[in-house]
Amino acid sequence: MTVMALLKRGFEALPLRPSIDRMLVLRCGMWLQKTGNVFPTKASPVSAALYASAISQALRHELGETPNAVKIVARWTGASERTVKNWFSARCGPSGEHLIALAQHSSDVLEVFLLLSGHERRVSSAKLDLIKTRLSEILKLLE
Repeated sequence: MTVMALLKRGFEALPLRPSIDRMLVLRCGMWLQKTGNVFPTKASPVSAALYASAISQALRHELGETPNAVKIVARWTGASERTVKNWFSARCGPSGEHLIALAQHSSDVLEVFLLLSGHERRVSSAKLDLIKTRLSEILKLLE
């Protein structure tokens, strides 16, 4: 398949040959030289395994080991049950929108996220907010 045929199919940019990997063809047919700095990536203080394990423990603490736990989390996040089982087994952790949905529904996941991101102070603040809302609910029931 020719380069033009590939471009017509909608490929924005593709390397032509390994020997010319710094040159790219764009949709309009212009040649551009890749420029810019390559910055070294900093190692994250939180490994993927630690993240997955922490989320797994938070989910297990909040929901237990029941078979319904997987279905509940799948409903919360919109993720498949297979994906949620991977979270529970700590094979991988949730990403992006799934983590946000989990944090909305699970105070334990929110706490783990805040701790892993280095916001220990916010954990106590979040716990105080939770205590305040629960106390206000109890006061409403007593009235």
